[in-house]
Amino acid sequence: MVLVLRGKPKNLASFIVSGSFDKFKDILATHSPILSFRNPSSFLQLSNGIFTPKTISARSHSTASSNRQTMVKHPRSMSEKITNLDDALQLFDEMTQRQPLPSVVKFNQSLQAVAKMKHYSCSIELFKQMNVVRVPVDAYTINIVIKCCCQMHHTSEGFAVLGYGFKRDISPDVCTFSALLNGLILEDSVLKAERLFKKLIKEELCEPDTIMYTTMIKGLCKFGNNDTAIALLKLMDRSGCKRNVVTYNTIIDSLCKDQMVDDAFNLFKEMVFHKGILPDVITYNSLIHGLCNLCRWDEVSKLLKEMEDDRISPSVNTFNILVDALCKEGKVEDANCVINIMIQRGKDS
Repeated sequence: MVLVLRGKPKNLASFIVSGSFDKFKDILATHSPILSFRNPSSFLQLSNGIFTPKTISARSHSTASSNRQTMVKHPRSMSEKITNLDDALQLFDEMTQRQPLPSVVKFNQSLQAVAKMKHYSCSIELFKQMNVVRVPVDAYTINIVIKCCCQMHHTSEGFAVLGYGFKRDISPDVCTFSALLNGLILEDSVLKAERLFKKLIKEELCEPDTIMYTTMIKGLCKFGNNDTAIALLKLMDRSGCKRNVVTYNTIIDSLCKDQMVDDAFNLFKEMVFHKGILPDVITYNSLIHGLCNLCRWDEVSKLLKEMEDDRISPSVNTFNILVDALCKEGKVEDANCVINIMIQRGKDS
């Protein structure tokens, strides 16, 4: 849902006038003149070492030229088939040189493709380039860039991009704030995340959805604040927001890690019998791990049988949990049996 701006919300307006958005403006100002991405290697040199991709290869001039011709003719089909950074940069380069420029949707597709490859620094560089060639960015663009900043643990820059959007009358939505909350949590700034979340609700800046609630619950559980996480789960019900298996799994796992397995099972029963949400292998892994840590082996066996009845196949993590726990208890023969079962399953698959 789009943020409803009543004039300018005081807390966000103060952020803008504080000059925080200027930080990102300065980043844009220091960006060098229009870069050509025909040669990805040259792009890496110009990015001052910020961007370090896992793999990248420079293509021959003839191959790159052929690819560029294809992309000019079929920009949409090419953007849908981007599978590596080289293709993404070539497509972006072509788009920046067309007159008139393609729509922001095309640029967003390229930006999102690079972000999905986890080349977050590169996505931000492309965003700067969009500003240089005066592509009119939209809320979707802003959300991609904020998410990239937050994934790099640069949430302050994410807030700067938020201010940058405000200056262009781009209203944030629930996805924007979910990304910022997640960024704060990734940086272990859970108290800041909690304050922001409360402001969003109190001042009705946006209506939290399942993803936002789950993000906050994840942050609370990260620091063992299970009671508040459960309270937030109840708030989801009161606000009419649907829970999902990920929401429950987050709290169940946290309770099991804190050896509160009985509480975890109560939540498990609520999820299955009251909410009608089916558990997955992650749910069972958390419960099995909790039971193993307390040496409640009979219940572990029962849970494994239940998984089989529900046709939920154990994952590698399930077997790792069992082997580790059995070895710690000196049950080496049992651990070997589990390993043999795992090997046999691998052969049968």
